[in-house]
Amino acid sequence: MVPTVVAESNLVAGDAVSVHVRAARDASLAQIGATAAARVADRGPTPGHAGRPLWLFIGSLNAPAANGKLTIHVQSGNWLALRKMLGQPCDQSFSYGARTIFILWRSGVLTVVSPSQLRVGDRISIRIRAPRADSLQQAEQVPATHIGDHEPRTPA
Repeated sequence: MVPTVVAESNLVAGDAVSVHVRAARDASLAQIGATAAARVADRGPTPGHAGRPLWLFIGSLNAPAANGKLTIHVQSGNWLALRKMLGQPCDQSFSYGARTIFILWRSGVLTVVSPSQLRVGDRISIRIRAPRADSLQQAEQVPATHIGDHEPRTPA
């Protein structure tokens, strides 16, 4: 399912909804309740659950995405992905397909984009759902479910 912006009227009683509110760490529940939501995600009446474990790779894009492949210099990820990376080069190629969702994050706002809009050097996150027993090479052949292009972190 591709994320889309919809009207408030699309929210229906019984849907699974998550509400993200930005508030001070010491804010009371009343103050949080009075703060406008930064984001509301409606997952529908029966949100699905992933049937396979998540492989998460985070790194910088090495070359433009083309022909169903993109290459990143892996710098981080979740335990499963990084464990499979042991002894492997940091530069890895991943597959994407027609069902892969490409998201561009700018100032906390997401936009659905095409692979051609990814820029070399951008911080990229790649989410793959593949069997835990797969090798890194096998998982790389599974089309990613979600590829996120994130704005660079600003120094504090």
